Amino acid sequence: MNKNKSTSKIRIKDIAEKAGTSIGSVDRVLHGRPNVSEEVRKRVEQALKELDYEPNRYASALASNKNYRFVAFIPSPELEPYWGEVSQGLQDAIQNYRDFNLSLEELYYDIFSPDSYNKGLKQMLDRQPDGVILAPQLSAITYNFCQHLKEKNIPFTFLDSNIHDLDALTFYGQDSLMSGRFAARMSMLEAAPEKEFLIVHFDLPSLQQYNREVGFREFIHKNYPGSVIHELSISPKDPKAHEVLTDFREKHPDVHFVCTFCSHTHVVARFIQEKGITDWHMMGYDMLDPNVKYLKQGIIRFLIAQHPWQQGYGCVDALFHHIVLKKEIKRTNFMPIELLTAENCDYYLKNAKTTY
Repeated sequence: MNKNKSTSKIRIKDIAEKAGTSIGSVDRVLHGRPNVSEEVRKRVEQALKELDYEPNRYASALASNKNYRFVAFIPSPELEPYWGEVSQGLQDAIQNYRDFNLSLEELYYDIFSPDSYNKGLKQMLDRQPDGVILAPQLSAITYNFCQHLKEKNIPFTFLDSNIHDLDALTFYGQDSLMSGRFAARMSMLEAAPEKEFLIVHFDLPSLQQYNREVGFREFIHKNYPGSVIHELSISPKDPKAHEVLTDFREKHPDVHFVCTFCSHTHVVARFIQEKGITDWHMMGYDMLDPNVKYLKQGIIRFLIAQHPWQQGYGCVDALFHHIVLKKEIKRTNFMPIELLTAENCDYYLKNAKTTY
């Protein structure tokens, strides 16, 4: 390291002399241009390291005046309001880097329609993006799509759910297994001395929902082996969902605590309110307006937040730093697992749009 010169005082001429090459070759290496032999590139990179040279990547990116096109593929916010916060995070990040000529197109799929997801992935390739943001589903077409991106050297990020063996540039979301274990611990504190639980599944192809339940069950079986876990599967759009819940309640009068692992917690909470049920309490996920409503009424005992705005913002930020500034990116970015109750939810809402 050259301790006598700051980065701002190091000239390209100094680097060229250190590397024993021309100024033109140094310039090509600094800007990632072709027509430089591997030997010369290595000498220049070694000289940069020894001189502790850090190029002004921001200035170079601004000067290049290049346009960068990102495409995001997420569930439709109109069908799943949770994703509206993700979308806002995406757009806020694009706005923050507007001087660098970034653009973002959002494509949506119906989380209840595999065909919608499959068609959307094909449409994304037609956009010829420089970077991709994806809320993935576990399917063969996801693997094929990501492999195609790799072949074209198009970086992609995952949010909400992570498929580890697809080697995304980065992931933003919760550690879903740990989140499920945390939910179980909090449920046992809240429900004690109850030993029976109802898990309500919603018919969603969600890796996060599945992994949270796995973590929940692992914790209960390990620490409270005498507990009994019942389960129901309903669809948020099914008008007969209340009938299914009513039938379960009549057959299992000793169950008083209900768990859900996605943002549709309010569906069960509405049933509890409309039926005037006072001996059912529940936990769930996500600070959607209807969930907050029932949280404040005490029907939902607690919610676990997963910071959707930060997930959207973080994925754009990662693509920007990787593609535009040529920087290394942290591969896994777990969101905080935050326990929200009627007493502290307003404070969370005031600070939800904060990057970590």
